[in-house]
Amino acid sequence: MQQTVLDPEGVRQQYADWADKYDSELEGPWQYIGPRKVAEGVREFLKPGSRIADIGCGTGLAFQFFPNSHITGFDFCDQMLRQAAAKIEGLKQQGTDVRLEFADVTNLPAPDKTFDVAISVSVTEHIAELSAMIREMRRIVVPEGVIALTAPETQLDGCIARSKSEVSELLLNENLLLVKAFGYRSHFEYAMLTRPAIYNCFICTKPR
Repeated sequence: MQQTVLDPEGVRQQYADWADKYDSELEGPWQYIGPRKVAEGVREFLKPGSRIADIGCGTGLAFQFFPNSHITGFDFCDQMLRQAAAKIEGLKQQGTDVRLEFADVTNLPAPDKTFDVAISVSVTEHIAELSAMIREMRRIVVPEGVIALTAPETQLDGCIARSKSEVSELLLNENLLLVKAFGYRSHFEYAMLTRPAIYNCFICTKPR
């Protein structure tokens, strides 16, 4: 399968242009379910006050699924982060506090062993050096912490497609223990894609 490596600045501009309509399109006609599926997948590992890193958080669509937690969202698009910031006050009503950081997901501005859980939803298809992102996720979670990320199984227009075995191998290379993996059909229409995309979610733990 042919892989496409996007220019990071091109990806940033694409999301900057999309930011104002992103939530209404994804939560409306596109029925984007990725954030909810990942939250369901890690729910058993959460407790009140869990510290969660959302890598490539975008507009913060995943935040609503993690009540009573401390979330730090990392993204490299200012316009998307501004949309996420607008959600912060409302999230306080469900006991969730949020901090946002402008960041390259392969070089996160966070100390080692800071978070209980690190998630990344619909980001891996834009990252050429996925191993670097996984390494950073591993670095910032505590021992026995949880890492969850998604990757498309099918080719998306202008994105990188990775097989389940390739992602599993990258996780194994970082000494992460795969706890469970599951697939889901996303109605997220990416670019010119006109069919539901098949995504895989991988949930791992970091050894003590």
